[in-house]
Amino acid sequence: MAITSLLMLRRTGSNLPVELFLDSAEDYNHHLCDERLPKLNARCLIMDDVFSSTPDMPKLEKFQFKVFSIIFSEFSDILFLDADAFPIHSPDYLFDNNPYKSYGLVTWPDLWMPTVSPVFYDLANLTAPPLKSRRSSESGIMMYDKSRHAESIILASYYNFYGPHYYYPLFSQGAHGEGDKETFLHSAAVLGKPFYDVKTPMGFLGRWIKGDFRTAGMKQADPVEDYNLQLLKRNKGQANKEEKDGKNEKRARWLFLHHNIVKLDLRKMDDPVDTVSELNENGKLMRMWGDDNKLIEMSGYDVEKVMWEEIIKANCETSYFEQCERLREFYTSVFTPPPSE
Repeated sequence: MAITSLLMLRRTGSNLPVELFLDSAEDYNHHLCDERLPKLNARCLIMDDVFSSTPDMPKLEKFQFKVFSIIFSEFSDILFLDADAFPIHSPDYLFDNNPYKSYGLVTWPDLWMPTVSPVFYDLANLTAPPLKSRRSSESGIMMYDKSRHAESIILASYYNFYGPHYYYPLFSQGAHGEGDKETFLHSAAVLGKPFYDVKTPMGFLGRWIKGDFRTAGMKQADPVEDYNLQLLKRNKGQANKEEKDGKNEKRARWLFLHHNIVKLDLRKMDDPVDTVSELNENGKLMRMWGDDNKLIEMSGYDVEKVMWEEIIKANCETSYFEQCERLREFYTSVFTPPPSE
């Protein structure tokens, strides 16, 4: 999925340099890392190369790697994206605008209400925020200014190092998605460092099929627009009555997509191909995200169509996965208009 996300990033016109962190040398693909990525202003780094320099380093789980990739990145200003997350517009401007310029740490919301145990706030000598003040965090998309947040990143590494047995249960209390996601915002909060949590609720990527909504991932808002909307509300003193019900409230545009449910992993192509090959009630193939016309209008292009083009390019031009033919059939059936009579 990482190569598809990188190709989607470049489709936006972004020129940001990219570091792709791999768990171990077993994940290192010479064609990808030595030939393809350098042409895209990207390079591979192996986490085990860093950890092997530490005597008696315990084995870390996948959620624990994220904070260390941020620490060991050569970049000072970081837009962190999970391998299955990508922007639909160039994100380059985010570094030069608020909220990043003022806060240096930007997080995005998850679906769930906050799950942090009151015990954590007691231990950290913090006042627990009101339950409805923000959603729980997701850690698939973050922005970090390491020079301003050096101390909080180190504290986040502590929370993650001891996360599986101590802090992950304390932050999530067994709720869905338990892992590293609450460690970043709360490490800044404990140290009194500034952070901005995007207020626009996440949206769903998915489709209705045979009476069920099949979720594929989530949509996340533009933090600059979100910040400006929140500033406007504060300057007005209070949202007007029409805004309070949420129906007429102006919302920030979508900027990121996080395909965290249906994994578009080139090494496990059966999963996404089987998903999109499911026929609807009329016996036809359909878009994995449904007819999301608002997303197309907001993006200025058909994002799902472009994503499948990049997936086919990444998986089927230099390799011959057995699912490529089914993938091409799906793309042709769904995205190629019928010939005019």
